[in-house]
Amino acid sequence: MSDAAPEICAKGSNFIGLLRALDALKGLEARDRVFAAMPESAASPIRLGQVVMMGWYPVAWYSELHAAVHACFHEGPTLARKLSHHATTADISSIHRFIASMLSVQTVFGQTHRLMALYWKGGTIERLEITDGKARLRFHGWPGFSALIWEDLMGGIEAVLDSCGARNGRVRPANVRMLTDTIETLEMDVRWS
Repeated sequence: MSDAAPEICAKGSNFIGLLRALDALKGLEARDRVFAAMPESAASPIRLGQVVMMGWYPVAWYSELHAAVHACFHEGPTLARKLSHHATTADISSIHRFIASMLSVQTVFGQTHRLMALYWKGGTIERLEITDGKARLRFHGWPGFSALIWEDLMGGIEAVLDSCGARNGRVRPANVRMLTDTIETLEMDVRWS
C-alpha cells in the first residue's frame, strides 16, 4: 500500500475552455503571449493541439497556464475567475442550460463530487452544509492546486449557480487566505439568493 498522494489531473476541456475564454476576453493574440510566458514543457503540447477535450493532463500544466495568464495580464484572481465563469457558461450547451435551469441549487450541490469528476481527477469533496441560499464545501487532497486554480474553480461554481437560476451567487474561500503557491485543502462558502 502506498502513502503517495493521488496524481491530480485536469481534463483537457479545462485547458481548451480557458483558452477560448482568453480569446474572447483578451483577443486572439493573447494566446501567443501566454504560451510564450509558459515553460515549453507545458506550452508545447497545448499549443500543438496535443491536449484534447477528453484527455487527462497534469495539474501542473494547468497551473502553469494560469501563472502565464497572470504574468501577461497582472489581473490575478479576478481574471482567473472571469475566464472560468466565461468558459463554464460556454460549456453549458443550450440543452444543458435548459436542464440546469430546472434543477435546484441544492440538487446540484448534492452532485458536486460527480460534477467535479467531469473536470478533475484526484482529491475528495465533502458537502458540509446545504441550506436555502448557503452551502459549504470542503475540498481535500488536491496537491498542485494553485490559488489561481481555486479561483478558476470558484468562477466555475458561480457560473453553475447562474445556470440554475440562482441570483447573486458568490463563492469565497472559508478557511485560508489565498496567498500561497499551492493549497491542498480548501473550504468554500457559497451564497446565493
